[in-house]
Amino acid sequence: MVVAAEKTKVDGRNALEESYFLPLCNDLDEVLRDAHGQYLIGTDPYFDGHHEAKQLDSYPMRTYYDGTMWDKDVREGNLAPFIRQLRTMSVGIIGGAHLIPLGWMIGAKTHITIPSVNCYDRIPHVLESVKEMDCEVWLLMMGLSAPVAAYKLQRQDPNRFYLDVGSIFDVFVGA
Repeated sequence: MVVAAEKTKVDGRNALEESYFLPLCNDLDEVLRDAHGQYLIGTDPYFDGHHEAKQLDSYPMRTYYDGTMWDKDVREGNLAPFIRQLRTMSVGIIGGAHLIPLGWMIGAKTHITIPSVNCYDRIPHVLESVKEMDCEVWLLMMGLSAPVAAYKLQRQDPNRFYLDVGSIFDVFVGA
């Protein structure tokens, strides 16, 4: 997630046709500026050495990990240990309706259905819905809104895990 780079997109959309707009960009900026947050932020290795990556220097010191690691695991067939671990935990899913069949595969307790793209305005609904459920791990598949939702959820209840897993499970549901 590189907010500075996202703000400079000429057409105002990412590759998934999600719209960039000021409230979303401001919230993404807030996530990066929180020097005390107990979370990791993934970035695309593509940005290493590019001017967009240098803009990260204006944010508090933080460790960034390879944000494409989930995609790499899908391509290399290495998700089985992750799925086995999820099956031993109380898991909730936050994502599009097309991901409902995923629940049986990972043994999810619940699914909060949101639009597959441009779901920023559903974050308040997600925050309220999660309060009522006792899942220890939440898998977020919310596109550009996922880092903001994870950040707000972690602040709301820091005793749970919130993982932005992107679209790694789409292949399992035929999307």
